[in-house]
Amino acid sequence: MYFNLNSIKINSKKVQNFDLFVPIIGNNFDGHDFIKSAFQNGALAVLCDESKIFSIKEQISKKNIIIIVENTQNALQEIAGFYRKKFNIPIVGITGSVGKSTVKQMLASVMSFHFSGTPNSDCVLCTKGNLNGQLGVPLTLLDINSKTKFAIIEMGVSLPGEMHKLNKIVDPNFAIITNIGVSHLANFNKIENTCSEKLEIINKDKFNKIFINSDNQILLNMTKKCIKNEEKIVYFGLNNNSLFKIENLNFCNNKTEFDLISPEFCAKFTIPCAGEHNIINSLAVVAFSLKYNVKIINIIKGIQNFKNLPMRQEISEIHNIFIINDSYNASPDSMKSSLKTLENMKISGEKIAVIADMQELGEKSNEIHEEIGEFLSKMNINIVITIGVLSGFIAKILQQKKIIKLHACDNTNDAFEILKKITKKFIKNVKCDQHAILFKGSRAAKLEILVENLEKYLKKYD
Repeated sequence: MYFNLNSIKINSKKVQNFDLFVPIIGNNFDGHDFIKSAFQNGALAVLCDESKIFSIKEQISKKNIIIIVENTQNALQEIAGFYRKKFNIPIVGITGSVGKSTVKQMLASVMSFHFSGTPNSDCVLCTKGNLNGQLGVPLTLLDINSKTKFAIIEMGVSLPGEMHKLNKIVDPNFAIITNIGVSHLANFNKIENTCSEKLEIINKDKFNKIFINSDNQILLNMTKKCIKNEEKIVYFGLNNNSLFKIENLNFCNNKTEFDLISPEFCAKFTIPCAGEHNIINSLAVVAFSLKYNVKIINIIKGIQNFKNLPMRQEISEIHNIFIINDSYNASPDSMKSSLKTLENMKISGEKIAVIADMQELGEKSNEIHEEIGEFLSKMNINIVITIGVLSGFIAKILQQKKIIKLHACDNTNDAFEILKKITKKFIKNVKCDQHAILFKGSRAAKLEILVENLEKYLKKYD
């Protein structure tokens, strides 16, 4: 049986004429409940999990085309894997505990300059937003079309075995591993297990090269054990085996400048965001681009013009107050990087860190939050506002040190009241000092709502 499909959708509201609707079963929803809606919106056919065939009878008519599969999510992945094989294009898979999305955005900009001379090109496909999981990856692959010359697929995992599935359908020619850190420990138990899972991105028989952060010792050691052919490993970083050297480093409030020296060139780079970690991210992109024979001028332009995703160190300025919205997610490594970014900001006034809980850290969660407290206690940061039970362990350490002014809050409402009092004093200060407020926490904290409320409050004083 053959169908002339338009596209494949998993959201019934987005279904259009001649689409295939794939209902997904989630923890709190079941796409099979919306099969009738999908047909009303023009679906040509619908997949159905075999366990649901009897429960959907009232939603369908004799003229509706229902394709029964063992598991709709697995079927979507198999369709995407089959579709990917129809295109003989280079695909780079990007994974890592932190930095995946930023590297993806940078590389997409560089490759767009390489192919078309602009930061956004139709011939370069990359993962939209954070669609990097078991559903997002197949949906991204299904966006490949006849115009696509190069694809960048972000591949994220949170459970053992997930990368093997993603690798099977993506079948990347190249792989970039940005970093291995303490994330999803509740599911992986120890960092070596996380690293082993990330290394499943490699198709050991077919892949061309893997690019790894050589500053990360665990990743370095395990990659060398996994890949016997040293020529297939390319290193980036500031230490160990990397060929790159950074000079004349300058951190500004919303950009990072440095001279990059390698055996092949010396060039000045500007990254349109702050933070030492973004230097490492840019080196991953430089390392890959050079091996792909991208001209250095296009690498420089691509990195300088890339646009990061929302809530990844977005910086806005209201009344001489820099608001750093880094609220998309948080792990111990990304938390430390963000705090360093705040500390390095060149301002005359106060530096404030608003920190919410870091999730999925397993049995060591309390201990890891205490480590962040120790880390913070040694920093040049004036005020810390913690939100949540786990962040209370950060507060406990800071209370013992009695160095940084601390506000320990149960929820974002309490934190907002404190921020209003603090920022009101800033606005009324005739000295016009510049201040900075960092927001960092795991997704569940939804700190972006706190950011939005604070910005609205500050704008009332315009």
